Amino acid sequence: MKVLKDNEIKFLKDTGFTPTVYACDEWYRSKLKDDADAEEKAREYGIELSSFYNMLMKEHDSISLENEAAYILYIFFTLEQLARLSDADALKFLRDWKYYLGFRKWSECDAMVARHEAERIHEGFTKVTSDADGNLWLDYEEKVDILF
Repeated sequence: MKVLKDNEIKFLKDTGFTPTVYACDEWYRSKLKDDADAEEKAREYGIELSSFYNMLMKEHDSISLENEAAYILYIFFTLEQLARLSDADALKFLRDWKYYLGFRKWSECDAMVARHEAERIHEGFTKVTSDADGNLWLDYEEKVDILF
């Protein structure tokens, strides 16, 4: 997945569009009626829907999914909301975000790790970066961990 632009984040938040809604024809979980409505609304946000969807679904390896999970939780939840979010609810959110080629086989423990990493992004200990191709990476160099 690539780092999302402001208009893409706004589209996701305003419409409830997710890869799962699109792939599983679960439009009832969004503010969109169907594919055609989603395409029209995406154009209003300056987004070409099929390439946007393909970008969201591009990565399949576990490292990319770990980064994506933390990033998505960071985008959709404040630090305070993350602190109150249960591991089960975080897992449900991630599965609702991307079930196929995504978080279908994740456990609550996986979701807990992603939730904590999202908190660390909010706190400034982890930075969201991208490589030359725009692919999402988390920069762990900024972390300051104290082990006892």
